Order: sequence, then structure tokens, then C-alpha cells
Amino acid sequence: MTLEMRDREKRKEGEIYGIIDVCRKNNFSEESIMKILQEGEKLSEESAKIYLEEAEEALKRIDDYRVFVKNLCEIISDMKKINAGDDAIILKLQDKFHFDKDDAEFYYD
Repeated sequence: MTLEMRDREKRKEGEIYGIIDVCRKNNFSEESIMKILQEGEKLSEESAKIYLEEAEEALKRIDDYRVFVKNLCEIISDMKKINAGDDAIILKLQDKFHFDKDDAEFYYD
């Protein structure tokens, strides 16, 4: 599987979990959500059940990642406001997130 195919697959998973999240927040029944997933998203009954079972944990991971990205962006923005250099920003990311240098550079880029 190519990276492009994997990326497309992950985006589709995110969309499906997003649909489940919106439906649950609007008090849709599990049966209604199953119907939406099967008819609207063309999932088999088995796949729809798996998504429903895994949705809560997946949505928690998505929320955790959103918080991480928000914090990352705020740190970078704050550091740039004081005209910090790239090396200083990378050190700050290493300290804040306990990254090694390569990970800090990756997220900074």
C-alpha cells in the first residue's frame, strides 16, 4: 500500500468517525447511524458495527491530537512573536513535548 493510499484510507476513517460523532451528539439511534453508514458511506454491516464499536476510542485519540496540534501551534506562534530563531523553537518543542531533536524538527517543519 502506498503512502497516498494509506493517507486516503485514514481520511476516510476520520470522515466516518466524524459522522458517528455528529450523529451521537444529535441523539441519533445506533440503528439510524448504522443505516447512514451502510447506505450513505457504502459500508458493510460488519464494517459499520466495527466503526461504531471503535468510535469512542478513535474520537478520543482525534481530540487528543487536536489538543496536541493546538498546543504545538501556540508555542511556535508565541516563540515567533518574540523573534526566536528556529533552534530556540526546536529546543522549546523538545522541552515541552519531550521530543528528541528529529521529532521536534519534524513537527516544527
